[in-house]
Amino acid sequence: MIENAERFIAEISSDDVGFVFLDGGSPVQPDVATIAKYERRAGSRRGLWPSSPEISTAMLERYRSPNP
Repeated sequence: MIENAERFIAEISSDDVGFVFLDGGSPVQPDVATIAKYERRAGSRRGLWPSSPEISTAMLERYRSPNP
């Protein structure tokens, strides 16, 4: 999951970084070739950080410090 996100960020333009893309009101990972068709939502101060068990597990697997 993390690798897919890193690949996506490498492909989109810097003007498109930092948005959540919606298709019909649902968040999606947009097709970079047709990114203009998606609704964009920018982050905001005091907003919510999205999370799920899958996101937490992937981040811990990727970034957990090894035990000494």
